[in-house]
Amino acid sequence: MDLSSKYIEMCVKAEELRSEWEPREGDFYAEFAGMKKDILVGIAVFHKSKGLDPSYLQIWLPRQDQLQEMIPDGLAWKHVLFDEWIREQKGNWLTGDVKGFESFEQLWLAFVMWMKYRKVWDDERKEWKVFEDYRMVKSDVKEE
Repeated sequence: MDLSSKYIEMCVKAEELRSEWEPREGDFYAEFAGMKKDILVGIAVFHKSKGLDPSYLQIWLPRQDQLQEMIPDGLAWKHVLFDEWIREQKGNWLTGDVKGFESFEQLWLAFVMWMKYRKVWDDERKEWKVFEDYRMVKSDVKEE
């Protein structure tokens, strides 16, 4: 499970996915002091008996299997789409070697954000950006 600061930042900025979170036993989440997203208190695992502390802001950190569940098509089709998307990013899904991503959770989060919301991760600005052109490859995007 990726608990890196980069993955946490990607999840913090994925507001669309945050609004879909229905806490389940075993979910990972980051807790932030108050409602600010700049003071990380720690990483926790959800337990029904404990619940969520309303004095903290909780940001869901989806596992790879949870991210895969967000793509509705059958398992085989889902992986074909994932492979196609990885190739457009000029990467190799077998090794997880895609420029800018350090884990399969980061890759699958980026894929989910692309498939559901047509957003790509801008690593320099640390934000999700909307792109309309399906064939637009990350390396082709340049500031003017």
